[in-house]
Amino acid sequence: MTTQVSQSTGLDHVSKALQAVHKHLLTFQTEQTGFNGSPLQLFDRVTKDGAFAWLKPLRDTIVSIDQRLADEKPISDEETKAFGNQCRSLLDAKSGLFRDGLNAAYQSHPEAILAVATARKSIEAIR
Repeated sequence: MTTQVSQSTGLDHVSKALQAVHKHLLTFQTEQTGFNGSPLQLFDRVTKDGAFAWLKPLRDTIVSIDQRLADEKPISDEETKAFGNQCRSLLDAKSGLFRDGLNAAYQSHPEAILAVATARKSIEAIR
């Protein structure tokens, strides 16, 4: 029972930390595209505009974690490790669209670096 609470709590912290990363990266990308619309228009743009496609792996990871947390079934150590590995693979990728976007965001948004560092700490805490 204690393991379940810590697994859920740990994954919840990871999700919140990744959401903070996503917020900073979304701010960066909206500035890059010059977008200045409503939240509903932004949602539409994020899901349909290719300029925001590089954020999809991060969104998908957050959604996967949140969906699993919403399930009442206990979270196993193996599932927690798998989520941790998925997050590390995403943040530690040496190349790809997400890495390119992340590197670009780091240049003008140092707060994104801090958000990623916080996410990494949360991810490491669920080992």
